[in-house]
Amino acid sequence: MTDMPELQAVLLDAARRRRRLRRSRRVAAAAALPLAALVAVLALSPSVPEREREAPAPSAKPATPTRVEDAYGVLRRPARRVDRFAGEQPGDVSRRIAATPTINVFLVLRGNDLCLVTATKQNRMGGMGCGPASTYLDGRRPIGSFSDEEGPSTLVSVFPDGVAEATVTLADGSTVTRPVKDNTFALDVPARPTKLQWTAPDGRPQQNEYHAAPGFKASDFYSVLKRPEQPGDALDGLPGARRLLNLEDATAWLVPRKSAVCLVLDVDGRRASGCRHKVGDVRFPLVVALAGTPERIVAAAFPDAAEHIQVLPAVRSARSSNALIIAQGQTAQRLRWKISSPDPPRTETLPPGDAGFVLHARAESPSSIP
Repeated sequence: MTDMPELQAVLLDAARRRRRLRRSRRVAAAAALPLAALVAVLALSPSVPEREREAPAPSAKPATPTRVEDAYGVLRRPARRVDRFAGEQPGDVSRRIAATPTINVFLVLRGNDLCLVTATKQNRMGGMGCGPASTYLDGRRPIGSFSDEEGPSTLVSVFPDGVAEATVTLADGSTVTRPVKDNTFALDVPARPTKLQWTAPDGRPQQNEYHAAPGFKASDFYSVLKRPEQPGDALDGLPGARRLLNLEDATAWLVPRKSAVCLVLDVDGRRASGCRHKVGDVRFPLVVALAGTPERIVAAAFPDAAEHIQVLPAVRSARSSNALIIAQGQTAQRLRWKISSPDPPRTETLPPGDAGFVLHARAESPSSIP
């Protein structure tokens, strides 16, 4: 204590003010700690642009089916009587997908192959084209058929599920759009088609272009027609005919005609013939069969590019460089060949039974063509 009351009061007042100041500083520091921690957390958090937070997730593209039945709804429906065709084999899954006044068209799953089959209304198989089924599942390459001739024809293309419609462009520039029904686009066209357009199941536009066949001659693909005439080549006064080969009473000739090539088979005076008007289409052999007793006879003419030609199962037959005569036509089931060494073998299924037939050609006489 001091004997100076005024000085003592001043000192006590100053001490109280210092104590109050220290207490307020401690409270302010304590309150600042959570705020500082919050600022630190915000500083460490990643910055997300507004556009990224609002952008929707990209839509996934439809996955390509791995099984043919999952890709083609027409193969999932129950089979009907009209789905059967003349060349059907055990294990085939076939559905009729189109019909015209003269032909029926079938989609056939045969093992690992998908096939397009045409047959006359009399249920005689006119042609079959097959390919590995896996190549047709994504909808970018339809299996189909068309005519490169100038006259009327039927255009058929088969698409997997998810293809809604297709548009065909004709040689005169006009276009026709039609829906795809039962996986099939089928249209009778008055002139040669030039282009087909559609959208695949993944949303990507696709197109096929059809080019007119060049002015090929049959001798461009069958060199036997270039060799000098020999005894036995003459046939009914048809110029340019060349005998391919003979087996016992059976003989086969190849005959060039204007914009066509014909295969003629004679068995002891009985004849059958077929003429191909798309001379440049040599994907498959010309095949002609005559019903016989006790077995039918089959002749096949291949283009020069064909190699490793076989009959399965192996039966009695004769072969030249690019032709076959098969004496046991009821026993033979398939033809096999290759066009070039790197490519896989191609096959042609022969119709069962003992009736005659023509494959990949019109059943007509070469004498009816100029």
